[in-house]
Amino acid sequence: MTTVPTTASIRAQVLRALDPDGRMQRDIEVACHLPAGAAFDELRRAAAEYEANIALVERYWEPLTERGWGIANVGLDVIRAAGALLDANDTEGADVVVAKWFDHKWIVRIIARVGILQDGTPEGRHSFEQRQRLLHQAARHHRAGEYAASILIVLSQLEGITAQVTAPVAGGQGRLFFSRRADRKADVVDRSDLASIQASLDRLQDLYSQGVTQAQSDGSWRRHGIAHGQEVAFDTFVNSSKYWSLLDLVVQWALPRGHERTLKVDASRGSAHAGSQGLDERGRRLDDREFRVTRNALYEICSHQASWARRAKHFDTRATDELITSKAMEKRGLRAPHGVTTHTADDRSSFWAQRQTVSGWWLARGLTLNELGLIDVWYYSGQTAPTGGPSLDPDQWGKHPNSAPPDWEGD
Repeated sequence: MTTVPTTASIRAQVLRALDPDGRMQRDIEVACHLPAGAAFDELRRAAAEYEANIALVERYWEPLTERGWGIANVGLDVIRAAGALLDANDTEGADVVVAKWFDHKWIVRIIARVGILQDGTPEGRHSFEQRQRLLHQAARHHRAGEYAASILIVLSQLEGITAQVTAPVAGGQGRLFFSRRADRKADVVDRSDLASIQASLDRLQDLYSQGVTQAQSDGSWRRHGIAHGQEVAFDTFVNSSKYWSLLDLVVQWALPRGHERTLKVDASRGSAHAGSQGLDERGRRLDDREFRVTRNALYEICSHQASWARRAKHFDTRATDELITSKAMEKRGLRAPHGVTTHTADDRSSFWAQRQTVSGWWLARGLTLNELGLIDVWYYSGQTAPTGGPSLDPDQWGKHPNSAPPDWEGD
């Protein structure tokens, strides 16, 4: 079996996606070393079960992926059963076990998720609705045993979805899933999502894109052989199920990519009220260019900081440094230099993130810990940057927490 080396072991990739800050793993390790006794039996049992599940995934992830399966969302019982058949050298039986996971209910779930994909444009919304329509046809073909029709429709939509969510905002063709060219190939690695770790979609992308150079009837699932008429026995239940398993992961990867593109499209739009100092009937500024993307970015930063502060009982800008890199902010729809800055009071009693929008207006979101140890949220909207955090000068932050001013109220 030929494999492509990865930057980290499968175990390390899986754990990073499931437990990015390592807290769960540390808790499990502590539980594993608890002394024997009824008081700790349940914790030690849970820790042992967790470790067994990770070991199961680690053992069979590569063998099943190499056979063309996207298994990030497949049940552990299915992986265990398929793995046992692989150990017994029954590869066909293992394929059938996984294929049955992608039954009609699961396929309908995949298609429903296509329906919530977006690319930031009305035309794109219509395109995804049409993709749903075609995929419902593919599902009917799959149930009827018409596997050639099912595979060809799903194959085309895999490419189309990938290209649509990666298309440049300024116009032009997006990246492709089934490509071996570095300048055309979509980057499908997202270490925070089990479906998109390097050992998952990235490896499947290479496997499905491998060439088939002559006519054959081997029952291969490689896209090249199917699309170019070189494989003439591809129309099987297992192969059709493999394409649905691949679509399952691609849609999961595409959902945040489409959201990111929507933010970028929104940020690039001009305003009919550019330069206006007027307000609408709800008291919101008419010149609201970049307000939505700025609010989204500040929301995310403060949410992460709040989670950290609940444990630490104080604020620290370093906890959110990774969220304000140029790459991270570009995903939120803000072009470099993004202009987002984070601050804490000298005594670390408050935190705030702020940005001046292209309209010239400042938006900021702040946090404080109250006497109960809970997080209070503060909002700022003004012509100039806030002169301090909400714990130092609550008046400029609306005097009261957890009450958003009009410019923080979206549509």
